[in-house]
Amino acid sequence: MRSGKAKAIATETGTDSASTPRTNLFLVRNATRNRVIATRVFLAGTSRDRRIGLSRHTRLDSQEGLLLTPCEAIHTVGMRFALDVLFIDPSGRVRAMREGLRPWRLAVCWRARSTLELATGAIYRSGTQAGDLLEFLRLPAADSDAESYELPAGDPQGEYEP
Repeated sequence: MRSGKAKAIATETGTDSASTPRTNLFLVRNATRNRVIATRVFLAGTSRDRRIGLSRHTRLDSQEGLLLTPCEAIHTVGMRFALDVLFIDPSGRVRAMREGLRPWRLAVCWRARSTLELATGAIYRSGTQAGDLLEFLRLPAADSDAESYELPAGDPQGEYEP
């Protein structure tokens, strides 16, 4: 999927037109700044997945994240680490962001349709700002184990050349 619409991600299931199995693993790119935000973002599209979220994790690697959709508010009650959080509207634009949201906190953006939870520092490294357009590039099923995915050739700082 090459559109930046977070809403479209929430509604896609099953297989694509070529009957290729879909994964819930994405590369997230800031289209406005031509920067990769994270290379291993998992979709939490079910109520159960959103409820569990990252609560069972002890940390996130720098390129990992979790996309919760639909979701306009999160909490970090019981979390063991801080997060960077992007609130995304249905068109894929960043409406609000929180850097370094610590455990036992709340964050809300009523204009958001989805929430992207990232490792601390991801917002700073990517230069993401409110109003930026994000793209969610679904990774092929063969790459569903995040370890096998490699960034496209380019700047190791995160620049992405389509």
